[in-house]
Amino acid sequence: MTRKDFQELLRKVNTGKASPEEEKALFEWYAAFEQEALPGDAVLTESEQEELLEDIRSKTSSTRLRNQGLKIIYKVAASLFFGGFLLLSWYVYQNHQTKEELSYSIVPKGERRRLVLSDSTIVWLNADSKLSYPEHFGNHNREITLSGEAYFEVKHDASRPFTVHTRDIDISVLGTVFDVKAYPLDQKVETSLIRGLVRVTIHNGKKSGQQVTLHPNQKFVLPNFPNADSGQANFAAEPQKMVKEAPGLQLAKETGWRNNSLSFENEQFSELVPRLERWFDIKVVVQKPEMNNLRFTGTLDNASLETVMQALMLSAHFNYRKEGDHTIVIY
Repeated sequence: MTRKDFQELLRKVNTGKASPEEEKALFEWYAAFEQEALPGDAVLTESEQEELLEDIRSKTSSTRLRNQGLKIIYKVAASLFFGGFLLLSWYVYQNHQTKEELSYSIVPKGERRRLVLSDSTIVWLNADSKLSYPEHFGNHNREITLSGEAYFEVKHDASRPFTVHTRDIDISVLGTVFDVKAYPLDQKVETSLIRGLVRVTIHNGKKSGQQVTLHPNQKFVLPNFPNADSGQANFAAEPQKMVKEAPGLQLAKETGWRNNSLSFENEQFSELVPRLERWFDIKVVVQKPEMNNLRFTGTLDNASLETVMQALMLSAHFNYRKEGDHTIVIY
């Protein structure tokens, strides 16, 4: 794989357009260097180094990384990263998680999945979500990394706090039930608390390091800046003002995706489109720009794509057509 190939594949992964096979190919590319020398055109820029480091943390489809695999990645990372600091930081990060095996799970668009972690914590992963977690948690903490949306029922363990890392926030608990929505390209990052207490720590932008505590039936909504470099995001509101009261019925609807229930309340069509794309594994092309500012409310249980589109058409004047099996054109 040439540098150009690598850049294109990494771009697709980071924008959510890569298939599970392409993500697997990127990981296998790392492993190939155990037998081959690093090609001369594979030198990476500092930005690409950061992207690769993040990408390593979030790979791939239900793949377990054994000790031999880690050695291969260390070797590749040593070849790719000019500075030893990044490699050392990643090494410490992995060992801080656990000295045991790491597992990776990716849920494709159009699917949802239930996992049980080694501490008996239950996790539901929504479509187009990625989770990395230790095969066995250590003695002092329980840490996992999420990109996408997940619903957690955390097993109580006062001696080992449970922390969910995302790009922009960390969520720390001892034992509780909550939902995290952190899709990289969405306009906001949300944490909704159903039961217990959670502490949310911001680690992006000028509010980095600030914390808020959520109580049941509260949500923390952080503006997302998908096109901004990590650490460059900025927002004026104080974190405490980003906490919203959310009635239990509302949270029940929002987390109903676990039971194949699609719910949206006063949601702009521009925000609903990516949800539909993930839910049905489709591409939506909007040829009627004024649609993006319309808002929709509804709950549809076990509904087909056709049923959802017909329901939306009842609220707005538009037509649509299917192009192939995976494209919807709205006009």
